[in-house]
Amino acid sequence: MLTDQEQTKIESIFIQIEPKILRSIQLYKESEIFRQGIIVGLPSNKRGFYDTLYINIEKITPWQLKTFDRRVKKDIPGMAFIEQYDTITRLGFRK
Repeated sequence: MLTDQEQTKIESIFIQIEPKILRSIQLYKESEIFRQGIIVGLPSNKRGFYDTLYINIEKITPWQLKTFDRRVKKDIPGMAFIEQYDTITRLGFRK
């Protein structure tokens, strides 16, 4: 379960990388698994908290990857993941 402090840091990283994303966390829906422009949250057993947060970016730039890597090492080491699906890259955090 991600803490409030971790969640706030994660949101700020996502906003820096993709400023146009919707600021509120949307619950995971299998039908929208690769939807872009939102922060997706997989809920934990405790109400109002999440186990995983991620964003999808199509055609990610080297700057976005470098910024993500730098911020992860500085703010939240050991929780980040990067997954590649054709032209979509998923950047996320799980605990």
